[in-house]
Amino acid sequence: TRGCMGCHGRNGMSMQPETPNLAGQRADYIRKALRLYRSGRRSDATMNSMAGKLNDIDIDDIAAYYESLR
Repeated sequence: TRGCMGCHGRNGMSMQPETPNLAGQRADYIRKALRLYRSGRRSDATMNSMAGKLNDIDIDDIAAYYESLR
């Protein structure tokens, strides 16, 4: 999640209004979004680059972590 913190903020709460908060998001939404970014079917240069480095276990772990935050 260190890579996520740069834009999405510490504990999933972004300080940038154009960047979504991840804290409390449903894990299934985060998993789907990350897999779409990884495949290139969802387009954002930063997210495509970051998600491209993740395997399915990483994505599952990230999704579970952010869902657990409130």
